[in-house]
Amino acid sequence: MSDVAQPVDHVTLDFSGGALDAVPRDISACVLTGDTLWVACDESAEVIALERAGADRFGSPRVFPLTNYFGRFAQPPRKKSRSLKARGEMDIEGLAAEGGYLWIVGSHTRTRARPKGDAAEALDRLAKVRRPANRFFLGRLPLHEDRPGRFSAVAERTGRAPCGTLSFHRERSRLETWLAGDPHLAPFVDLPSKENGLDVEGLAVSGDRVFLGLRGPVVRGFAVVLELRLEAKASGALKARRFEDRRRYRKSFVDLDGLGIRSLSVDGHDLVILAGPTLPVSGPSRIYRWRGALKGDGDTVAERSDVGCLVALPTGRGMDHPEAVEILPGADGGWRFLVVHDAPAGGRVDDTLKTVKADLFDVP
Repeated sequence: MSDVAQPVDHVTLDFSGGALDAVPRDISACVLTGDTLWVACDESAEVIALERAGADRFGSPRVFPLTNYFGRFAQPPRKKSRSLKARGEMDIEGLAAEGGYLWIVGSHTRTRARPKGDAAEALDRLAKVRRPANRFFLGRLPLHEDRPGRFSAVAERTGRAPCGTLSFHRERSRLETWLAGDPHLAPFVDLPSKENGLDVEGLAVSGDRVFLGLRGPVVRGFAVVLELRLEAKASGALKARRFEDRRRYRKSFVDLDGLGIRSLSVDGHDLVILAGPTLPVSGPSRIYRWRGALKGDGDTVAERSDVGCLVALPTGRGMDHPEAVEILPGADGGWRFLVVHDAPAGGRVDDTLKTVKADLFDVP
């Protein structure tokens, strides 16, 4: 396995200017469109646009609350509906930009309560598994270019379908329904994410092809990539087309040395994959290239010769967990990986200046 690499440079993410009350410490996804870097946090229900302010800096944050576009799309357990904002976090784990849209995916995870209190209370909490409805989100927002390189999210854009989502509700999402009958994945659909249950963390889009990378389950040591072919109705709502076998998804198993998928990016016909532990442990984090991934047709087990580790990333114990990767042009005409972290180490964050440092690694 490759030796752990060290960053060749850093990029400062500047969140000052009043749009945010505090520096985000839970950045879980990022994607670049022109000179606009979009980021999302897993404990919120919004996306944030940062503008390029030099070769190694993005700033001037603009916040786009998703309730402004999708409203009361997730029904709470009570009869009276409440807004997404009232329901809290979406656990956004993936962003992608394609075809004039910003794509967003939630983790699709169930959660088990943390034990606390005396033994009886701790045991009772450990027995409770929740299904936060807002996590079961897959949708897109049209993008408008306000000026060269500066993009905003809009509800509608002339000549394009308006914002829309794949259907989901309090009891079940479309994706859950489809996977409940899958011979490989059905046993994991109702498990909590930190117990090898269903957990979507990667999102990549090419044309009408939407790829979902799963942190869990890892099946017999293989990570899973799902592919959907999505089209929009006149209302903007998304619908998955059927494949030849009448299913609405395809699946691929990829050998990432036992790791799950934390981030996905399209690069030509390849998928660039950030991989890390499925369980909540501080462990290895690596960037892989799955060569020819987009040339596949049907369910598959990827040939190990087509999957190579590009970079082994440094990780901290209980902090500095690589969460997302984006491919950025380098100053010398080459390319570099931008890596953002969840639970960033103290040296990355400046609360006074409201900045966070991301890492840059050379692309081999």
